[in-house]
Amino acid sequence: MANTLFLSLAAAIGLFATASSLSTETVPLVVERAPSNVRPYVLRYSTGDAYQIGADIYRVLVTEQSSGGAFTLFTESGRENLQITTHRHQRYYETFFAVRGGMTMWINGETRALQASDFATVPQNQNHSFQFTEPDTLMASFIAPGGFEKWIYNVSEPFSSEFDAPFPPDRPLPYPVGKIVAASADGSFDITIAPDAALSHNVTNGTSNPGLPWHNGNNDLPGNPDEPYFVANNRGPKFLHRSEGQVVAPLVSRNETSGNATISIVTIRSRALDSEVPLRRSSGSQVFLVLDGQLMISMAGQKQSLLTGDVAFIPANTEYSYWSDVAFTRLYVGATSGDDGLTDQLMRDAEYWDFALYPSS
Repeated sequence: MANTLFLSLAAAIGLFATASSLSTETVPLVVERAPSNVRPYVLRYSTGDAYQIGADIYRVLVTEQSSGGAFTLFTESGRENLQITTHRHQRYYETFFAVRGGMTMWINGETRALQASDFATVPQNQNHSFQFTEPDTLMASFIAPGGFEKWIYNVSEPFSSEFDAPFPPDRPLPYPVGKIVAASADGSFDITIAPDAALSHNVTNGTSNPGLPWHNGNNDLPGNPDEPYFVANNRGPKFLHRSEGQVVAPLVSRNETSGNATISIVTIRSRALDSEVPLRRSSGSQVFLVLDGQLMISMAGQKQSLLTGDVAFIPANTEYSYWSDVAFTRLYVGATSGDDGLTDQLMRDAEYWDFALYPSS
């Protein structure tokens, strides 16, 4: 009887120990698709849920669910194609960042030819359209608040590639005009089609407005949430955090989003051998998209190396640190809510800077 009791107790203890070890098991940072709940994660380039609309592939990297409603981040890749239907949003603040290739962007009466690292932003209720113009184009779109991906799901077809191709250059689908019209009529997707909107097709040297600089001078941020605008590559304001060797180039400040979001390009020099990197925390969610180089990030008790095209999502109040072990790394950083995102923290100790890179010595 005593032996039986001892064995039963031992089995119970063993079961408890097994359950405890399972409950504390580390959840891997690297995922294959954006999670359905808010948690830190890393998505590798050309992974994530992929959807085909016409000739283009949309990859949803951060969703309404994975960001707790804060924002959506997706990429769109494809070849040169037709201009998309002109439309506007009542709820969404939408942005466009040309990662590579080229595209034409129309916003009301203003038009720009976007090259790699050019940027456009579309506040609510602004008619806009775009068209890919190069054979291999990739665009990243940060939209706040979250939820725009529901429209993508509704009008697209799932996409997969045996060879993980970014897009199928030889297998476009018919453009889903019927689905897009139906989605607009539905009303729940916050897309209003505006086929009669007046857009300017009179473009010289990449711009419809020769009175404003475009790749031949600096572009200022408007400082208000109602005005759409464009920022050419490295032509916006820039700030140097000298001690950390990082250059912050804001594309969207809190002034342009009524305090709801920021987007910046952060350029990082390599970390000095054995130097300490600060542990950071922000009150809002953030996303890092690696544009060049290699980013090292530590969060949730794990360290990961991110290469070009990889994405890291950092929930609010998550401790993390980051650094570069290579000579040059460049990030696209999006953040929502609060005033203590990464770029906010860096700019508090930064100086105005006229150059795209950190000092050479």
